[in-house]
Amino acid sequence: MIHPNPETPVMTLTQAASYLQVSKAHLSNVINGKVPGVPPVRSFRLGRRILIKRECIEEWLEGAGRGRLVVVRSEACLVSPPSTQERGK
Repeated sequence: MIHPNPETPVMTLTQAASYLQVSKAHLSNVINGKVPGVPPVRSFRLGRRILIKRECIEEWLEGAGRGRLVVVRSEACLVSPPSTQERGK
């Protein structure tokens, strides 16, 4: 098991999954918005690698703890709800 360094501001998909204690596949599904009722975690790609800011995960967790579906605290981690057109797809 890979343990993320608490000082590292950016984590790989594997490190973030370990931090959240979920599988990489589940976290990938969350990032891609494939888990109903769960807001996607903000991430970015560097080549084929998926990277996630630690602050985005922490804000996402705070929002989930409050029962909020969308975390809108930091512009760096802004997650907006899907538009009505996107929901119909």
